[in-house]
Amino acid sequence: MTTYRAISDTEVAVDAPLTQQLMQALKDNEVAVREGDATAPRIDHRAIVEPVVGDFRVFGGTDTKGNLEISNANSDTTGQTHTILRTGTYRFHIYFFKATGIGSMRALLYKNGSLIHTTGNIGSTTSLTSTKEESFSYGDTWRVDLDEVNNGISEAGIRVSIGCDQLGAATMGELCRLNSEDGSAI
Repeated sequence: MTTYRAISDTEVAVDAPLTQQLMQALKDNEVAVREGDATAPRIDHRAIVEPVVGDFRVFGGTDTKGNLEISNANSDTTGQTHTILRTGTYRFHIYFFKATGIGSMRALLYKNGSLIHTTGNIGSTTSLTSTKEESFSYGDTWRVDLDEVNNGISEAGIRVSIGCDQLGAATMGELCRLNSEDGSAI
């Protein structure tokens, strides 16, 4: 990783000599900022171009089906709330499943507490994937809920991954944070 070097006012003052050391610092500092050197200034994420819909995963861990949001549910279950930290348009991949073909269920996606997407039901089948594209602003929240349509589901769960374009993902640190039950950041 390239190291950031502070440039003093005297190095860039009127009539100051243009040295090789100054030119090296100007070159290296730009790289150090992009690489996230601990001593380099940070760029506010809101100054960077907003991500657009794509399949480059920015949330969901390394599991093929995404981050486990709900597990071992046997009835209606409310998922945890996450806060979006980067304005943009994202593609949610919602994978929901149950242990047997008994009962039926679906997944519900909420934005700022309002329902924005209802998946299809699974009954005799045991899993399904649904996608939803949605624009979010910094500070918006999202969560998924499990909705038991007919009694009898067992060991049901929901996994979520979120994608955007590769350029948006390359400039992104953390997309969202998990909130505690009272809505504050964890």
